[in-house]
Amino acid sequence: ETQSEGSGMIQSVKKAMDILTVLSENSDEPIMLSELAEKTGLNKSTCAHIVDTLCESFYVERVSRKEGYRLAK
Repeated sequence: ETQSEGSGMIQSVKKAMDILTVLSENSDEPIMLSELAEKTGLNKSTCAHIVDTLCESFYVERVSRKEGYRLAK
């Protein structure tokens, strides 16, 4: 895995943290995948893979296909 310039942080971990940050800042309502990708600056496919992993680990939950995702409770 690659590391971001000078920070020593693994890129995939940083991307997951960015997703979690956006979800926590918007915890009142679910966020669609496209909006989540836009707010994090991630490619939609990359965002989807990371969100799927976060869902499997019970950090994020999928509310519905139309509503999107939120932090797991």
